[in-house]
Amino acid sequence: MRIYSLVLGAVVLTAWAVRSDADALHVVTTTTDLAALTQAVGGDLVDVQAIARGSQDPHFVDARPSFMRRMRSADLLVYNGLELEIGWLPLLVDGSRNRQLQAGEQGALNASRGLPILEIPTTELDRSLGDIHPEGNPHYTLSPLNGRQIARTIAIRLQHLRPDDSEQIGWQREQFVARLDTQISHWEQLTRPWRGTKVIAHHKQWEYLTDWLGLEIVAYIEEKPGIPPTPRHVRDLVRLIETQEISLILRSTFTDTRPAQRLAERTMARVVELPAAVGATDGSEDYISLFDVILRQLGTSFPTAEER
Repeated sequence: MRIYSLVLGAVVLTAWAVRSDADALHVVTTTTDLAALTQAVGGDLVDVQAIARGSQDPHFVDARPSFMRRMRSADLLVYNGLELEIGWLPLLVDGSRNRQLQAGEQGALNASRGLPILEIPTTELDRSLGDIHPEGNPHYTLSPLNGRQIARTIAIRLQHLRPDDSEQIGWQREQFVARLDTQISHWEQLTRPWRGTKVIAHHKQWEYLTDWLGLEIVAYIEEKPGIPPTPRHVRDLVRLIETQEISLILRSTFTDTRPAQRLAERTMARVVELPAAVGATDGSEDYISLFDVILRQLGTSFPTAEER
């Protein structure tokens, strides 16, 4: 009788596990940041896969047939918006032939909704200005303050798609936001001495981070977004670094290392390589640990009192 009960229990547990996997919402996200936030609020109720890798420039992703097949069975597509994925996401959505992932459908969620977007152009744009996003800077996940709102936006959509699990999703979101808020308080106390520090950045992608931390980006290695620097622009940057005593040059793990390194070699500034997304480097496996790594990298790069 005892053996029968153990076998029956094992069968029930196995059936529950199979049923849970089958019932999980299949979510595809365009970036690893959005995947991490979806996982944080969805927990075991979601099966999440990101298209772009954390170490990859999300502007440039190959529209592979394997991604289309992955999206074909998806219940929800969570995308960054603000034209970050404009070069490849429409091709994937069309190729997936999944009608519920079309813009405006309940299976398509623009994660930028309701966020305070920076750098929305106020003048007419043309290609001579570089790769400027007409709807504003799309790198909004690099502020943990926005992470709060994104988690809420994703949770509301998951609750709509799975009303029977609404209470659990709401509880998981509250738990995640509580952890995030605790870390934000710790991070802001840690980085308070950095406020007002002037830095150079390779590309226009750190504005949300520096706005949160109170750092000031005074110039970019790219003379215009997406356009490599000219020799004259590099000379101007050298003079700027020397006259304003700028000590840090920020670049992401996926940008060309050479322009920042050459600039550093001509000045006393240090290059700080930062992960721009979850999974870009070791230790940045989720949304909170991403900022732990970013702030640790920054903290070890600031010059000491003796070096100033």
